[in-house]
Amino acid sequence: MCFKQEDDDLTYERRNYTKEAAQKKKLFLWVNHKFKPTLPNEVCAGCSEPLNKKGRFCYYSGKNYCSNCHINDKALIPAKIVQDWDHQSYYVCKEAYRIITLHAKDPIINLELECPLLYQKLFTLKKIKELREQAVVIAVFLRSCKNALTLLNYVRNCLHLMDSVHIYSLHDLHEVKRSHLAPKLSRHIRTCLEHITKDCESCKGKGFYCELCKSPELLFSFEINKITKCDTCKMVFHSTCAEKHGLNAAYFRTFNPACPRCL
Repeated sequence: MCFKQEDDDLTYERRNYTKEAAQKKKLFLWVNHKFKPTLPNEVCAGCSEPLNKKGRFCYYSGKNYCSNCHINDKALIPAKIVQDWDHQSYYVCKEAYRIITLHAKDPIINLELECPLLYQKLFTLKKIKELREQAVVIAVFLRSCKNALTLLNYVRNCLHLMDSVHIYSLHDLHEVKRSHLAPKLSRHIRTCLEHITKDCESCKGKGFYCELCKSPELLFSFEINKITKCDTCKMVFHSTCAEKHGLNAAYFRTFNPACPRCL
């Protein structure tokens, strides 16, 4: 094998990643290799053949290889994406290309742990984070609904985006760069909302009515920009109604019982 990961025994489970990701080999995310020329007497990092100053550099491993172990394949480099948001393809050895291709769609990159500053630098990622916070609650509704099996099958390719807020695959991050991920996630959320708020009586039964304005409009816990929730009884109100009655976040943190229903 022309390329060997030096820490294969490390798993994502040890870094608090998802159970599924813990079963995967790690992608190198924390080493951003710069080009280095072949040294005199250097041998191929894969097969140990002398390079005779004609090595081919791999931007994934940071090592030089012979022309048998490195055939000038190009790939996205995980560390360059996570650290620099660099989505250019770079030359990699054959084994590095295999590893990157094999794990490109595995949801094994925890962006909150690897580079939380990206959320501050990239508006699109911040927007996707907000969508995923909503999607996580929506997924709970769907998984408890016996009528949602067809819908879950429809969104199966992006269920990992609805199960967590920060876990991405390499492919997901590249889709963010191409401005494809946010519209895709928004479409899936709209489809799920149609099921929960209009089509499914079982899901609608999990909604709330605002006890402040007595409106017949159903409110749901995933409507985070629209509702205020009592931490004590979990009752949901329109945010505008809560503000009118002085039931803001500071009130709920200060008083217990916190809302009219608790009193």
